[in-house]
Amino acid sequence: MSSQSYSKSSTPPNFSHKTCQKIVFFEWNKGVSPVLLENFFGKIWWVGNKVVYLQTNCLTECLTNCLEAMQQENSTEQATLQAAEAEFMAKGFSGARTVSIAAAAGVSHTMLHYHFKTKEALYQKILESKLELLTSKMYEILHERPDLPMVERAVHLTSRHFDFLMENPQLPSFFFTEVKLNPDKIKFMQLRMHEFYRQISQEFQDAMDREIAQGTLAPIDFSDLVANILFLNATSIIMSDVFRAIVNMTKDEVLGQRRTENCKIIRQRLTPHSNPQNLNEK
Repeated sequence: MSSQSYSKSSTPPNFSHKTCQKIVFFEWNKGVSPVLLENFFGKIWWVGNKVVYLQTNCLTECLTNCLEAMQQENSTEQATLQAAEAEFMAKGFSGARTVSIAAAAGVSHTMLHYHFKTKEALYQKILESKLELLTSKMYEILHERPDLPMVERAVHLTSRHFDFLMENPQLPSFFFTEVKLNPDKIKFMQLRMHEFYRQISQEFQDAMDREIAQGTLAPIDFSDLVANILFLNATSIIMSDVFRAIVNMTKDEVLGQRRTENCKIIRQRLTPHSNPQNLNEK
């Protein structure tokens, strides 16, 4: 590929309305690499922040080819992100290798670094996606049943949070390991989680205080409730493989049992002693 292809000039070489059948302009904001554009269209030239290339075929074919280029680029990026997620979740930042990620994604090591530059940038991309998944799901769960009494809302939250962790079983051990081994790299996640907690805590503490005053909820801070649910559920997921071998149960049996027991524990903690509930209920 010649360096002339990437030269910046006001007009392409030999630019002339008499000699060019088609001139097509594309804004350079779609993330399509120059390499892919040249593969589809031949030589390209730059004019300001736009890409200009000469195309003698019909404009419809030209636009179709550009769309294919964008789709191929997006497909490559998604495959890389999926492979990176599996690698980082299993091995953490220190153990993950970009060579392994590229091989699993079916892309060259060079292409991986073209998209994400560094291992740190790819790691942060994965963390941001998991953080977005976690906070959006927790916000959804917290507001699913506002009509329920707080005891029932907390039990519902416990159950749904457990289900979320079962769908993402590597998250708890990943976060706990990275906090210990790479605290600086995930500090931004802790700050974002703190901001998320700050946004929701007052709303729920106010609702809890009203029920505490009415005698329908045992005294407790929202922070303690969150900690109880988080530690019960996360520990259950992390320890399930160890525990099932001890008690000779399947993993599904262990997790089903822990889900039920965790809900009972939360219900018992929140139920005023003067109004005991049937602890055999979920």
